[in-house]
Amino acid sequence: MGYKKEFTAELKETLHFNMIAKTERRKLSRLVEESANFLAILQEAAKFYREIMHSEVRTISNDNGSCSIKLSSILHTWHQNQQ
Repeated sequence: MGYKKEFTAELKETLHFNMIAKTERRKLSRLVEESANFLAILQEAAKFYREIMHSEVRTISNDNGSCSIKLSSILHTWHQNQQ
């Protein structure tokens, strides 16, 4: 009779640990997915930054006239203002 109680207790403990492991695997899977999404966002931001830094002079026009400016100078000024 003692073996049955011991086996039942071990079985319950094993099931409990399996449930914990399953929950932790789900959490880890979500974390990996979120990390991949964040990495994709960072890659897009880096691509955008490189495009701005290597951009040519752009002319912006409206009814009042036009203005030529290099986009990287705007970014440089913004970056200085952030410090």
